[in-house]
Amino acid sequence: MREERTVGILRKDGPQLAILFVCAVGMFALTKLVAARVEAIDSRVAGFWYQDGLRKSHAGAGAGSIESFRKSVAIESDNPTYVLAFTDALAAGGHQDEAKQELLRLLAANPADPQVNLHLARLAAAAGQVQDAVHYYHSALDGLPAGEAGVEQRRDVRQELIYFLIGRHDESRARAELLTQDGDTQ
Repeated sequence: MREERTVGILRKDGPQLAILFVCAVGMFALTKLVAARVEAIDSRVAGFWYQDGLRKSHAGAGAGSIESFRKSVAIESDNPTYVLAFTDALAAGGHQDEAKQELLRLLAANPADPQVNLHLARLAAAAGQVQDAVHYYHSALDGLPAGEAGVEQRRDVRQELIYFLIGRHDESRARAELLTQDGDTQ
C-alpha cells in the first residue's frame, strides 16, 4: 500500500520535479556564464586602468599614475604585473610603507617570487635597511631559474647587490658577493 502511494506520487509529481531539475541546471549554467562575462569585463577594466597608469607614469604624472594603478589592483589584486607597477609608482611618489605592504601581500602568496623579492630589496636599500635589503636580494637570487636560464638575471641582481653594498661601504660583504658571482659564471 505504501509503495503504491509512493509510485502514485512520483507519477503525479515526477514531471514537475523533472522541470524543476532542468530549471535548476539551467540557472546554474546561466550563473556560471554571467560570472565568466563579469570576470572578463573586470579584466578588461583592470587592463584599461593599468594602461592609463603607464601612460600617466611616462608623462610624469605620479599621483595620477598611482590612482590608476590603484584601480587596476583593486580589480585584480593578484595580478603581479599590476601590483609591481603600483608599488613602483607608490615608491616613486614617496609612499614606501604602502608599497612595502602591497609587496608583502604579494610575497605571502609566493615567497620565492624573485621579482617581488627584488622590489622589496630595492625598497629596503632605498630606506638604508641593509639587513633587509641583503635578505631580499638573496631571496630574489634564490628564486631565479637555475642553470643557463637564469645566469644573466642572477648576474644583474648580484651586481645590483654588490653596488648597494659598496655604496654602504661594506666592502667585505661586497667582496664575498663578487666571489660568489665569479663562482656562478664558471
